[in-house]
Amino acid sequence: MKLKQLLFIPAAIVMSTSILASAETQCSEPIGPEAALDAGVTAVFESHMATNFLNGEGGFLGSVTYQGLEDFLARNPGCCTFSTSGSEGFVPTPEWQERYSFYGFVSATYKAYRVKDGAAEKEVDRTTEVAITTCGKAIWYDMDDDNW
Repeated sequence: MKLKQLLFIPAAIVMSTSILASAETQCSEPIGPEAALDAGVTAVFESHMATNFLNGEGGFLGSVTYQGLEDFLARNPGCCTFSTSGSEGFVPTPEWQERYSFYGFVSATYKAYRVKDGAAEKEVDRTTEVAITTCGKAIWYDMDDDNW
């Protein structure tokens, strides 16, 4: 599936030959940037659908509900970008790239949950990031945890 509605950043696509060699031994055909973006957006959408932002105190009203991936994209135009560097300028080391068959990151900002804002209801954005392997697998990670 080609996700034409998304913001795509091809300028950041730089890979070393060691990453390509590692990727070729792990999957039959390494993905390209558009497929990486597709994989990341799908992973973010599936993760959101599996997350239940419960009703709580402080006007919190619960998760934003989407009818499917197309609805998610329609309600969050330009939500997602692909880059070879992560948030806060994180650039993976060669060891990290080899260990995870790293290809890039997909960053997504989307409507995640609803809150009470005075008399009105308001949807609140959430930003998340997922690493993508050269084979198109999403890897969720915690930058504060060195052991993931």
